[in-house]
Amino acid sequence: RPGANTIPSIVSLGLGLQVLFSAGVVQEFLNQQITGTLPDKLPSAFALNVRPDQAEGLTKLLDAEGADEIVVTPLVMIKLTAIDGKPAAEDEPAWEKRDDEGQRRTPGARRGRASRNERPITYMRELPAANTVVEGEWWGSPEVAEVSLEKDWAKRLGLKMGSTLTFSLPGRTVDFVVSSLR
Repeated sequence: RPGANTIPSIVSLGLGLQVLFSAGVVQEFLNQQITGTLPDKLPSAFALNVRPDQAEGLTKLLDAEGADEIVVTPLVMIKLTAIDGKPAAEDEPAWEKRDDEGQRRTPGARRGRASRNERPITYMRELPAANTVVEGEWWGSPEVAEVSLEKDWAKRLGLKMGSTLTFSLPGRTVDFVVSSLR
């Protein structure tokens, strides 16, 4: 019939169905990408802020509920305050060069960013199975407070074996010597 909106209505309906179909295809693609990259064993429970005196009770509870593998890893929040005696929070010079993405490229800029945030660190006697020491020793000298760093983080901060890092821990400040890179 003349003047009827049949053609625009059909086009609108077709475009709407196409959008719905496309959203379904994108969702399925993203689901496959995410689940395809996950490891076979994922944790079914993850607890934070468990005090040392609570760890045994939590472990017993998880075991009673049928947990297959219970791994307790201690964690402390720290803040980097100095690198090799130089304050990590020093202001970066305004003339620092930037890379193509606008990020500062100098170690001073990275040190400044590293000192602005607290970081979670773990402490353990044995090297975790998923880690490999690529330089140095896991624990070399019991007389020295040592730290093992992830190699990419050490590189970003311009650190090397023997560098001294000063961390602010809850209630005190401690100097650590880089003894290994993972």
